[in-house]
Amino acid sequence: MENRRPAGAESKVKAFLHDHRTADVVVCTGYVSVNGLAWLSRQVDDTRRVTLVIGDMRAHFFANANDEDLKAAAAFLRRGNVNVHHWYRQKPVKKIAHGKAVVAVQGHKQKPVAALVGSANLTDQGLRQNLELMVRCDASDLGEIEAYIDEATRHPPANDKLLGLVVPDKPQPAVGKGGCLPALALIPAQAAAGLWARIRLSAPTEP
Repeated sequence: MENRRPAGAESKVKAFLHDHRTADVVVCTGYVSVNGLAWLSRQVDDTRRVTLVIGDMRAHFFANANDEDLKAAAAFLRRGNVNVHHWYRQKPVKKIAHGKAVVAVQGHKQKPVAALVGSANLTDQGLRQNLELMVRCDASDLGEIEAYIDEATRHPPANDKLLGLVVPDKPQPAVGKGGCLPALALIPAQAAAGLWARIRLSAPTEP
């Protein structure tokens, strides 16, 4: 048997998207990152409808990204033909949508015509770093894939939630540039201690 290295997930997904470049796309992933979103935006032009099914949106996946990828990911999520569905322990059944697949869909009912299924998430690690397995499905598997997509897209689109992780609002300080704590240094220590005690007492407690 010929000894050869498996093709990386990035090259497999890119080839699949190119082979089905006239179809719309559904991407199912456990996790997603800014890098993954930016990468996908460069593979799928804005004439194609894209549906993202994301199992869990974890903030730390969005902590490190360069400005170019941030802008690309934000612009991608603002496209009118991109829909994000978040499927993390949704009620009433607390399940985790853990499927990983890239599916080509066509027609008014968005029927799957081909699918690439495996282990890679839509993250830099999944696409480029990890040893992942991505294989093309047989036509007989498309019915099960369609049922998975139907269930996973029942919840309303969550574009705004994902966009908020990609481009988070930066909190503003309460007083001046340093907030309220530096201002306490400008008054006598005894008065500052009394004021700080009153602030703590008046602050709402967490449930």
